[in-house]
Amino acid sequence: MKIEFDYTVTTEKPYEEAVAAVIAKAEEKGLKIQHVHDVEQTIKSKGFESPPLKIIEI
Repeated sequence: MKIEFDYTVTTEKPYEEAVAAVIAKAEEKGLKIQHVHDVEQTIKSKGFESPPLKIIEI
């Protein structure tokens, strides 16, 4: 059995504002943010270009 998880929502908010809104809403619902992975920074630190990308562990 293959389980896929993908939940996509689009917004007109600027990137950093959207990330902050997701974190705030999760905390408002009583969920704990485990970690925010800044994939863009990790890839750039290895010398590559990357669009803005963060993975928010809830």
